[in-house]
Amino acid sequence: MTNDTEKGMDFLINDQETVRNTKPTLPPWKILVIDDDDQVHAVTRLVLRSYRFRGRGLQLISVSSAREAREVLQEESEIALALVDVVMETKTAGLDLVRTIRDEYKNRSIRLILRTGQPGHAPEQDVVVDYEIDAYMAKTDISAQKLSTAITASLRAYEYITEIQGLNVGLEAQVAERTAQLQESNQALQQGAETL
Repeated sequence: MTNDTEKGMDFLINDQETVRNTKPTLPPWKILVIDDDDQVHAVTRLVLRSYRFRGRGLQLISVSSAREAREVLQEESEIALALVDVVMETKTAGLDLVRTIRDEYKNRSIRLILRTGQPGHAPEQDVVVDYEIDAYMAKTDISAQKLSTAITASLRAYEYITEIQGLNVGLEAQVAERTAQLQESNQALQQGAETL
């Protein structure tokens, strides 16, 4: 009977050690995949199934139109990256979506990679200069390695941008607090001067 009890205790102790030694799981990076071709979604999932960056996996959110992408972007926070097809509902649906994200939503954090099956339709140099994107890839030239490299660079940029934004918010709060303190001190000095 003692052996059974001891075995049970060993089991509990080992479980507790496992719990103690387990690091908290970091949330996955959210990536929005926007493409009207189901095969592109399937291949993207296959290629990225074991991808990790900074100890975090990926949460792929798949939509098939710019309209659906706008809905997701309004509902989901912290989307780090969007893989955007250029030609969907219209010949410029992806480009129009990029303009909406940057100009209407004022979202400068999300990283954008354009993918197109028709690279001549939207010339790369013009698109990179005119639109605030991180990469432009012809679907015929995308390898698993190229996609992985582009995603890593984009996630790193997103990480830095959001870190800087967080520091700016903290700095703005400190400036506001110090300004309020100075205003209080100034009012106290003025009241003191008036009583003299």
